[in-house]
Amino acid sequence: MSKDDTRSRGERLGIGPCWPYWDQMFPTRPTSGFIHFKTITTGRHIAQRLWDARETGRRTLDERGAGGEHRGLVVYHPDCWWGACADCTWLGPGRGTRAYDEVSAVESHTGALPLLVVRWLPPWDRADSDVEFQVLPWIATVDDEAS
Repeated sequence: MSKDDTRSRGERLGIGPCWPYWDQMFPTRPTSGFIHFKTITTGRHIAQRLWDARETGRRTLDERGAGGEHRGLVVYHPDCWWGACADCTWLGPGRGTRAYDEVSAVESHTGALPLLVVRWLPPWDRADSDVEFQVLPWIATVDDEAS
């Protein structure tokens, strides 16, 4: 790698279109070779699922005609919820075990509540369907979790 290479680690490692999320999830190179390998393999798959969920949410918002400069989403990968923006590569800290744990992060980035929740469905939860992501309006999700 040349000294004037300004690409991010994810771009240089060939992580794929999800490299902005991967860079945010793994900002520094791990000291262990095994951990580095795991962030490039397993970490890449998690980043790709989150990126795909974001893209599903973005397409849904576009189809519904929801405008705005930064449209907030909450995306889910098993065991963790992440705030995300449909219009830029921002990804929240991903510290939540419930969807509304990420609301403050989304609100500070977008200035509004999230519009949608996009949840990845593992193959065993797809009920004889090939639908990979479940898209819900934000308010329905909050009401479901509160009850």
